[in-house]
Amino acid sequence: MQPGNAVGLEIGSVYSHAEELHPRGGAGRDSDASSVQQEDRVPIQPAGAPGSNQVARASGPMSSSVVIPNRPKPGRKPIAQEDAADRRRIQNRMAQRSFRDKRQQKLADTQMELEERKRAYEKTINELERKLDAERREKQELVAQIEGMVARLQNAEGRAGQPQVKMRQTQAFGSNVGYLGTAPPLSLNTNQPTYGGYGPSSEITPPGDSAFGHIEQDFTAYRAGAMHNGHRQAMGNDGSMDFGTNIAGNCGFCTDDQNCACKQEQAQQMAEQSCASVPGTCAACRADPSRAQACRDLATVADFSSHPSTSDPSGMYAPLRRPEQEPEEGAAEPGAVHRDTVIVMVIRAVLPADTGAPQDVSASSSAHQTKRGAYPAQKPDWANLSILHRNTLPPRSSFVLYSSRDDALSRDPKKAKAQCLSGNHWQFHLANSPFEAPAGFENPAFDSGKWSRIEVPGMWQMQGFGRGPHYTNVQYPFHVDPPHPSYTDNECGSYLTRFRVLDDLRDDQLRLRFEGVDSAFHVWVNGKEVGYSQGSRNPSEFDITEYVTRGEENVLAVRTFLLSQDQWWLSGIFRDVFLLGFPKKVCFEDVTIQTLLDDEYRNATLIVRVETSAKATVRLQLLDTDGTLISDATATVQEGGKLTADFNTHVKNATLWTAETPYLYKTILSIGEDQFTAHRVGFRKVELKDGLIKVNGNRVVFKGANRHEHHPESGRTVPYEFLKNDLLLMKQHNINALRTCHQPNDPRLYDLADELGLWVMDEADLECHGFEIIEVAALPAEKRKLPFAERQRITRADAAKWLSDNPDWHGQLLLVHRDKNHTSVIMWSLGNEAFYGRNHTAMRDWIKSEDPTRLIHYEPDQEAEYMDMYSRMYPDIADIISLAEKDCKQNKKPLVLCEYIHAMGTGPGNIKEYIDTFYKYPQLQGGWVWEWSNHGLATKTKDGTPFYGYGGDFGDVPNDSNFVMDGVLQSDHTPNSGLIEYKKALEPVQIVSTSANTATIINRQDFATLDDLMCIWSVVSESGPVPDVGGELKMPPGIQPGETAELPLPDVNEELHGEALMLLSFRLRSGTLWADAGYELAWAQVPLARNTNLGVPATEGNAPVVAKLSGSMLEIQSHTSQWSVDIARGALCRWRKNGVEVISRPLVPTFYRAPTDNDAPDRSFGKDWRDTLLHLAETKTRGVKWHMEDSGSLVVQMEQKYAPPVLSWSIDLASEYTFGTNGSLAIKIKGIPTGLNLPKTLPRIGVTLGLPKSYQKVEWFGRGPGESYKDMKLSQKVGRHAVQSVGALWSGPEFPQECSNRTDTRWIRIAERTRGKTSLTAQFFVPSEPSTRRLFDFMVSHFDVKDIDEARHPYELEEKGQDATILRLDADHLGLGTGSCGPKTLDQYVLNTAPFEFGILLY
Repeated sequence: MQPGNAVGLEIGSVYSHAEELHPRGGAGRDSDASSVQQEDRVPIQPAGAPGSNQVARASGPMSSSVVIPNRPKPGRKPIAQEDAADRRRIQNRMAQRSFRDKRQQKLADTQMELEERKRAYEKTINELERKLDAERREKQELVAQIEGMVARLQNAEGRAGQPQVKMRQTQAFGSNVGYLGTAPPLSLNTNQPTYGGYGPSSEITPPGDSAFGHIEQDFTAYRAGAMHNGHRQAMGNDGSMDFGTNIAGNCGFCTDDQNCACKQEQAQQMAEQSCASVPGTCAACRADPSRAQACRDLATVADFSSHPSTSDPSGMYAPLRRPEQEPEEGAAEPGAVHRDTVIVMVIRAVLPADTGAPQDVSASSSAHQTKRGAYPAQKPDWANLSILHRNTLPPRSSFVLYSSRDDALSRDPKKAKAQCLSGNHWQFHLANSPFEAPAGFENPAFDSGKWSRIEVPGMWQMQGFGRGPHYTNVQYPFHVDPPHPSYTDNECGSYLTRFRVLDDLRDDQLRLRFEGVDSAFHVWVNGKEVGYSQGSRNPSEFDITEYVTRGEENVLAVRTFLLSQDQWWLSGIFRDVFLLGFPKKVCFEDVTIQTLLDDEYRNATLIVRVETSAKATVRLQLLDTDGTLISDATATVQEGGKLTADFNTHVKNATLWTAETPYLYKTILSIGEDQFTAHRVGFRKVELKDGLIKVNGNRVVFKGANRHEHHPESGRTVPYEFLKNDLLLMKQHNINALRTCHQPNDPRLYDLADELGLWVMDEADLECHGFEIIEVAALPAEKRKLPFAERQRITRADAAKWLSDNPDWHGQLLLVHRDKNHTSVIMWSLGNEAFYGRNHTAMRDWIKSEDPTRLIHYEPDQEAEYMDMYSRMYPDIADIISLAEKDCKQNKKPLVLCEYIHAMGTGPGNIKEYIDTFYKYPQLQGGWVWEWSNHGLATKTKDGTPFYGYGGDFGDVPNDSNFVMDGVLQSDHTPNSGLIEYKKALEPVQIVSTSANTATIINRQDFATLDDLMCIWSVVSESGPVPDVGGELKMPPGIQPGETAELPLPDVNEELHGEALMLLSFRLRSGTLWADAGYELAWAQVPLARNTNLGVPATEGNAPVVAKLSGSMLEIQSHTSQWSVDIARGALCRWRKNGVEVISRPLVPTFYRAPTDNDAPDRSFGKDWRDTLLHLAETKTRGVKWHMEDSGSLVVQMEQKYAPPVLSWSIDLASEYTFGTNGSLAIKIKGIPTGLNLPKTLPRIGVTLGLPKSYQKVEWFGRGPGESYKDMKLSQKVGRHAVQSVGALWSGPEFPQECSNRTDTRWIRIAERTRGKTSLTAQFFVPSEPSTRRLFDFMVSHFDVKDIDEARHPYELEEKGQDATILRLDADHLGLGTGSCGPKTLDQYVLNTAPFEFGILLY
């Protein structure tokens, strides 16, 4: 047998764990399962293990040895080789047996699967064999060199002596080669690498500089006494020995290469396999007992480390143990060669050259019997609180290097000394846990041919891998035992990619930078472990210079795991991966930029500290935004001490940066002529002064938004253009502040914030409010019922002991380095809802010492004892006023609302009241709306209908349902009504008051005047926009922040029809980076003409109305209309105009609405509605009367009750329907609530009716065009609005609920789309003043309230769409509030249950 073709593939090489062979106890499959009893089975043993003599071996160029538990009966083939008919016969027989036989069948199937997998591995080996030829030629040249060195050694030492020759084991070119000689030593690394703690393993490690680019370690042993045909096994005076070579005939000790005894011995060993682990059991030993001692001696070498006293009584193998390392008491000696390690070495010596791979090494080790062990071998990094990073470079500010000044100024990443490794060329494997991930996958020879492709950056759940996505808010979906995540059911992703270093990076130090990996990961390059890191939203950087091969393909391997926050549980490499070039001789290591202003906030100082890797001369140039050079300075970095250079550059009359005026200077740092980096700098000063947060001396009001990183199709992997559009939308909607909830965001966001102008609260990646659930559950029952705020005061301290106040977690919670040079970042936040403890104090102290130029925020420091401000979430307005007037003034610290106006579902309501309060009380300095967008993830139903999913839609249990849908944007990041209302409340200019000729306006900005705005006026009436009326009004110049000014109003002499209003539109005078010239930022309306008269239809005849009673149907007819009234049910059920149907479904009084998310919580109105069965209430008729009026009209009077089942409460209704001679219908309804257990509030008061579905054209005069409610209506202009389809009025919440209401309506008209002549018009009037119209609400849709209430997704509602146009007309409607997570509707917007009366005119 030729060694190059020999294959000795162990069963442990095929499977990473022996348990995979038979997961149920390891019982092997019998060769004749139908005739062997359960107790006769022999467990599968690793090849070569004691007792594993029932082994069928095959050898040859394409063969492998596979364990078969029992030999087949004589005359029968093994089951794995039986034909299909025999297998079916056996399977059928087994199917009829008992549970025991069914289990045998399962084992039989497992064995067949093993055979199939064996054949797959044989095929792989066959492919690898073809790759050996080229490598073998290189090895022959190596052997020739070794022979020459051995010959010289022999001449020097003599054959009769004991030459000092060392056995060395190497993994050369993906192979295992034993060789002799004096070349630089290659060795077996016998340490036990943890592979990040995946389990016990051994490997041949190749880091470092050696003869073949592999790390080495001398491996020596005293003589083993093994003799082969008179030739002594290669032994040296130092005790070193050679276990043979797989390059036969060239061992260096046999004088006759043709009759090399080592060659013969090796061929025998390869055919029968080494018996080092079970001495004397191989065929060669049985044939020649005299050689058995050699095998035993070899095994003794392997066994000495496990039992040094018994296996090596004389200490002859002591050199195998490293004398320079003293073992800890009770621990294995460092560097000791464990028995399994030596066995692996011997087995590898007989494998083909390119089958050696780390996964085979560890698997083969684990497949052998052991006398002791541990699982896992050591604590995994991701469960080890003492390990946050390993081998990562120190954190630094975010920058890249360029080769020229112009390239640096361009800030074009394509011109940087950087190579992006992102893309779809990555391969991916997902395991159920880290311990089940493929071992050795990082080795370049690992076969990943069957792995899937995956996009990087990306979340693997969003690309079809694994479980989920999974959403929870507070609760942890696993056992709580920090810092120990689950060892099972904890998905683990393995990534592989290949890359070649770009030519312009070849001479550089190479840094591998991960901008974000969720959440902990290990990295290997070319099979060598580089390091480990955790902290998902922070970058991790590794120096891989010595791991990379220039000019050749390199293999990058990454393995990552999971973490928790109140968002989607998603994992993977979710931000970009870069290979960065840094000059080896000297380079920038870090840059810190700070700015100072003098007391007048006029002159500035730029402070720059540069850290370098060695002595250097650093140049700093400062340019203005147009590129004009302002200063040019150099500084020298001296050796000995810190390698830093400091610059202090003074700028007179500096142009200052603010969110309203984001002026940026440019800095260029350089070393020599080929190393440049550029930064943009804004001069600004942030301070706590006079008890207020001030920037450049001015008080700031934060008009902010909380922004999670979200994309509906890729999760937390957000494309740049999508991210940029988010920030453009913020600026366009008057938002000036951004909180990066609850982690550092994509680094590109901060560049955009600098450029566009946004105040950034940069938040640490820390949240652990799940511990509160545990502490609440431990409370007595009566305390668990307390309101949230009171309950939290009790549990907060105990919840903090888990992490925040636990000294074991000290030092784990840091921020700052990456983003410290961004002007937009004006405050750091120490996390979110992680309670308060000593670790937060330590964080605060470190940040203050590192960066005194910014303020620090953390909401759980409720008394602002350590933070620079008070902070609250979702408070009542009354509470923040109280805090402002007391604590804020007393402690000279302001209050901000890090989360407020919870934007879940339809809403939020009463935004304006918060903003007005911010301007009334200086200590109240604004807040951040929760939150920016819904987090729905794009998915489909089984039949392919697309929708945006939330918690529970992906089989995720437990989950927090739709609580992730709480943004002012939809999941596709299009604005919803909440954002439009927020924009209106945040306007930079507002009207304070008006008179006949002037409007008083106020500048709501903090720094800029209103000179960048122009005012365009126009007029709108009930007939629509008035043509040829309007123009630009001259704005008073120089209106300073907070100042008011008089704006003259023009005279309007045109004849106006009905009600009319003047519209003042404040628009950008010129374009900006975020909006074009003419973009509207604010608006106001000034009433010009009022009209309170009720409109009535033209009289076409005075013939009296005729009524007929037919059964329970009262038929009524005028000259144009026919009505049908069901007197049993008390409802108008039909109306025809000139023979065309207008009403097709009954008109009935209604009071219920499908609850909004703000109605739903127990503390809100929805619970009371459910408890009082309001949703089940119906109108019941007690009596109907009718009579003719002198005018010819018919009056129908009804006595009714609106009441639920079970309970006794009701609303007693007195309704009067007047059918006019002109074809109109006037309805008066009076209600009096009575009885016990009345609902405290009513959702609405009005009527509902149905029109044929062909009625699609809707016109109205009132607020629009969007939806509005009494506490969310100011963003909708009063005017004449129209749509051509009812569907255009539906706002489409992603969790169906009450929506699409319109307020302050004067009249509405719905017309048939096909003919367009027939329509229905509605107005409301005051019953006591029938000619005076009043405002009302309406909603038009194709959905019944019951269907809206029951649907949980839009597609479910669409399936129940009605074949009718449903019109709802309301005299009053409850406000929205923010009760989903915050205060309920304010009192002035509540619809309390009380007597009411209203009138409706229909025609």
